[in-house]
Amino acid sequence: MTAVDTNFLISTHRHDSPHHKAAALATNPTIFKSPTPPEIAILQVEIWMESPTLRLLTESTGASA
Repeated sequence: MTAVDTNFLISTHRHDSPHHKAAALATNPTIFKSPTPPEIAILQVEIWMESPTLRLLTESTGASA
């Protein structure tokens, strides 16, 4: 299973996050010669969200399932 921490996604999205620069690697022109344009990165996330095998993880409520 591969999981992405929500805090990472928030830091990538929020320009005012102190971790934004480190988190937004795919769109950072100092990391890649041809960075991914933000609209393409957003499109990729939308494609991942459409995956039938995607499971969004949440914290347990503490109740037994």
